[in-house]
This record gives sequence, C-alpha cells and structure tokens, in this order.
Amino acid sequence: MVFGDEIRSAASLSTIPSGIGGDVDTIWHCDANVDKVYELSTTDFSVDREVASPGAYPSGIGGDANTIWHCDYFADKVYELSTMDFSVDREAVSPDTNPSGIGGDANTIWHCGIAADKVYELSTTDFSVDREAVSPDISPFGIGGDADTIWHCDFFADKVYELSTTDFSVDREANSPSTNPYGIGGDANTIWHCDATADKIYELDLTPPSYIHKIASFAIAADGIWTGYNLHTLQGVPLGAVAEIVCANKNVEFARLAGVRTDGSGLNRYIDLHEAEGLGVTTATMFVKCHETTGLIECYSEIQGDVDFYLLGYFVSEVDFTEAITNLGQPGVDWADKDLTASGVPANAVVQILMGNDADAANFFAGVRAKGSVLERGYTLDEAEADGWSTLSMVVKSDSSAVIEWKAGSVTDVTMWLLGYFSSNVDFTEGFTDYSPAADSTWTEKTIAEAAVNSVVAFALMHCDFGAETFCGLRKITSVLLRYIEEHEAEGRGLTGFQACVNVNVSKKCEVFCEDASEAQFAYTGYFIFIVAPTVTTQPATGIGFD
Repeated sequence: MVFGDEIRSAASLSTIPSGIGGDVDTIWHCDANVDKVYELSTTDFSVDREVASPGAYPSGIGGDANTIWHCDYFADKVYELSTMDFSVDREAVSPDTNPSGIGGDANTIWHCGIAADKVYELSTTDFSVDREAVSPDISPFGIGGDADTIWHCDFFADKVYELSTTDFSVDREANSPSTNPYGIGGDANTIWHCDATADKIYELDLTPPSYIHKIASFAIAADGIWTGYNLHTLQGVPLGAVAEIVCANKNVEFARLAGVRTDGSGLNRYIDLHEAEGLGVTTATMFVKCHETTGLIECYSEIQGDVDFYLLGYFVSEVDFTEAITNLGQPGVDWADKDLTASGVPANAVVQILMGNDADAANFFAGVRAKGSVLERGYTLDEAEADGWSTLSMVVKSDSSAVIEWKAGSVTDVTMWLLGYFSSNVDFTEGFTDYSPAADSTWTEKTIAEAAVNSVVAFALMHCDFGAETFCGLRKITSVLLRYIEEHEAEGRGLTGFQACVNVNVSKKCEVFCEDASEAQFAYTGYFIFIVAPTVTTQPATGIGFD
C-alpha cells in the first residue's frame, strides 16, 4: 500500500460526514446533515457517544483523547468542546468566514477555510492566528494531525495531502478514495478520513515520505579533532536516520579539511576542500547516519571558523548506510569498469562516490554511471586553484558483481573515493537530464519526467560563473524554504557545486534556483526506490479489513 490508500471503511452515520479527527485511540466526528458530533469506536466506526453540535453546520472536528477542537461553517466559529459531554468550553470567531476544517492535539490547532482558501495554525490560548498560508487548492475542507504532522484534504481537487509543519507546503499528495473529501485528521500514526459523496468513514494508509528536505547550517567549536554534534536534538533528525550533509570551506585563501561520520566511527572521513575563491564556499556532500542511541554525528573542521556544515535533509524510510572513505584511485580517460568488491561493496548496492580534481590550473571531467549505461554522466570539475580538491558527489548503483563504470579527463589529477553504500532495501535508477532554471534568482518549477511519483530524486547543482559566487538551490514544490548554498566562483571556468536530494510528489515536480541562471548547469541524476516488505491483511469478525 501507499500513502492515501484505503485500509478500511464503513458507512457514515448520515449523508454529510463533514469532519473527523482524533488520534490512534480516539475518533471525533461530525455530520452537517443531522448537526451532530460523535465519538466513534476505532474498532468498527460505530457510535460510542453523540450529541447535538453547537452550531447549525458542523464542518470540522479533531484533537486527541483529551482535547476536542471544532468549527462551524455557518456560525463562523471555532470551539473547544468538553471531552466529557461535548459542551462548549470556549469559542471564538474563526479567521475565515467559512471555516471548513480543524484538528491538532492539546498543544496545536490546525485550521482551514474555503472563503480565503487558507490553512492556519491557531493559538490554543485564544484561537488567534499564529501562522497562515495559501492552501494547496481552492477548496480546503479538512485538516488535522498533531504537533509534528498535518493531514489535509481538498474537495475540489479530490485529494488528500500531508503538509509540512514548517511552511504548510505539500510533502505528499494522493487521490482521495471518493470525490468529495470533507474531513481528515488523526496523528503521526493514523489517518481518519470521511467523504460526503461516498457517505463513508475511512482509515487511510500513511506510509511515510522517504525524505524530509531541510536547510540548516551549523559549525563546531574545535580545530582538527572529531567533535560530536547532536543532529537529533538540535536539528530534529530521527534516531538512526540517514542524513545528507554538505561540508563547506569558506576560507578564501587556504584549503581546509572537512568531513562527517557517525558517532563512534574511527574513519578519517574528510576531504581537503580547496579555497573558496572570492567568497562563498567550496563543498562536498556526504550521507551520514544519525546514531540510533545518541543522536550524534561527528564533524571535522581543520579550522573551526573556516568550515560550516549544511543539513539538507534526511531519509525517513527504514534504510541504513554503511559509511566509508576509501580511495578508489584514478579512472582512465574512457568509460571503464571499476570493481568495488575489494572496498566491501556488495552486489547491486547503491553507493555514493566522491569525485575530485586537484589540478591547480586545469579543469577535468569526472563521471560515474551504472555498468552498461550510455549516459555521459559527469561534469568538468573546476580547477583546485592552490591546494585541495574541487569535488562533486554522485550516487550510482553497482551491478551483480559490484561493478560500476567511471571516467576522468586526466589520469593523474582526478581521484575518486567511496563514501559508503545503502542497505539492500534501497534501489536507484540513474539519469542525467538538464533541469537548469531559466530566470535569475527565481525558484523555477520543474517536472522530473523520468522520476517515479512520490520518489526521492538526486540532483547535481553546478554553475560555471567565473566572476562571482552563486547561490544554487533545490526544494520541493510549494515550499518556501530558502534551500540554497552560496557556491564560490568557478575560477577556472569549469563547474563547481554540490549534490542535493529532494522528494517529489505525485506531480513529479520540484523547484530549482540559481542566482545567475545563465551560468547554471543543474542535472537530475536519478531517483531512489525504497523496497518495503509486503503487508499482511486479516479479516476480523466485523467484516472491515485491517492492514
């Protein structure tokens, strides 16, 4: 099953099931035909309790076991109801003249309305607006979740969504089970849903997104020693998750060692990044695992004031990553096989390769691809100027003999390193298609035709501006995150930049950004596939299937 699929359903209690929410152990529901609010059984959706609603058109309800948030379409009000008898504890005027959905938990209120076509976070103290944003479509009619999760639905689009709690952008979307999705809610572990055309109540599948994109910079206060950084506590990365980190040297005169590794590792997993010519930073992207127990990674900065780290995001699927820092040597000038067996890479593994050019005054091609591929999958890396390396990371899948193909423009100046490989439940389909922005300093929508829907795509964000440092970025569709990094100028007129991943939704869209679009050479380099174990369906006596 995938996000939005029906796990089970039952007939609604009347003909306009208009709101639903709660948590894994609780269902609050309302129906605008009979003007009632209910508590339903999570076992079979039968009525545990019911009472008349406080207004004439109950349009939204949600909360958790200890809290009920409610709104009424005609009264233009939001309420807190008593969980004991559904009486009104508090009420206030809604920020929208047609409030259509509400939910959350004891500490959070999510709200939406179709007059303004907006989604809101309201204060639990006085129902005032803490934040707001335009809704994904023109008929937002249901919202719920908890402090860390937003479920949303739109009856005009016939869609259900997961929205970002950061900026209300769409993390995922799917077609609703029927044609008038009126209510949605639940928590991080459950989606309750109702539809006024089908007159049904549902539990929907919430298979989590595979990647959460972020942008956060941090540094460590130590020179030349591996230093722990709590990625879990300070940046919200889940324990055991595989994070994507950009290591960046911002010194304009000297190369600097920079790297990341998982907590407790003994690997010297760093790279000597050449100077940041002019301004900006020189970069290398590395995957690293947030430790399952401590939540730490370890960071290395040769000189603490010169090196920054950027968290681009993390994988939330149950994947693992075995890190490495293995010098693979120098490729030849033609595409040729490279056997990774001696480096411990298993068959059919998805690996991350770091390519580096150390020539002081020459640009050289570097590329990797799957065995048998015909793609010219690589870039002419900019010169390293004075010392260190000009680098780019790329993901590639080995074959059944752990072989990939590699190529370089110089047999002495281009070196490649194995940075690690993913667990066997990760697959990767490579590509190499230009998706550069067309306008300066503008987030530009791109449809990644080659990718699968709701997949995680990888990009190389490269530019060749030899006169100025340039912001390069990638973010998911509808996001407002300024997810870019100021890459230094391409002094030698080659290409400089970094790898970044992002999740695309059912539309397969994302957004790209370059300060000087004429100098951008952004490429989609492939998409990840996450292999999950099949679910087992049982049939309880109620006749409602569970998954």
